[in-house]
Amino acid sequence: MGVTGARPAAGVGTVKGPRKEIRVRSLIPALVLATAGLGCASMNRQDVIPPDVHVSNLALLEATVFEQRMRLDLRVSNPNDFDLPIDGLRFELRLQDQVVARGVSDESVKIPRLGDGVVPVTTTTSSVALIKQFVNAPKDGRMPYELKGTVYLKGFSKRKVEFEESGVMPLDPTASQPPI
Repeated sequence: MGVTGARPAAGVGTVKGPRKEIRVRSLIPALVLATAGLGCASMNRQDVIPPDVHVSNLALLEATVFEQRMRLDLRVSNPNDFDLPIDGLRFELRLQDQVVARGVSDESVKIPRLGDGVVPVTTTTSSVALIKQFVNAPKDGRMPYELKGTVYLKGFSKRKVEFEESGVMPLDPTASQPPI
């Protein structure tokens, strides 16, 4: 039946220590609960598809000889199937490959799942940079732009999401524009 004086193989069924014996089977429920806890924590780590951000409106607030203050309305579209709690953003606006405005916003906005919203941003730009852009403006009245930046999210482990958008801005919004 067995060899006299033989001991059971180490690690089979029990773990022995001073005064305590723990059955491996008794650890299984604890491991299951720990794994379930990790699964719940990872729900907050879901992948975030970067939102689509584009210039919705541009309005001159005030102008001096050296600078202009403008209000940009940035339309943020959420392609995710969950709300995006935006806690701020930073951006850079380029016209014809030249940086004309940079800005930040600490505006808190909740963009609904598969929906959109507008984030107003105030920025300041140099008169020289803006004049250069309009002197060299395309003859068709359509100014190419690029918008790059970061959206900061509240309550997500991936706290920031980069975005990049490009398009064409009409220089005369009252003029009829051909389709893009």
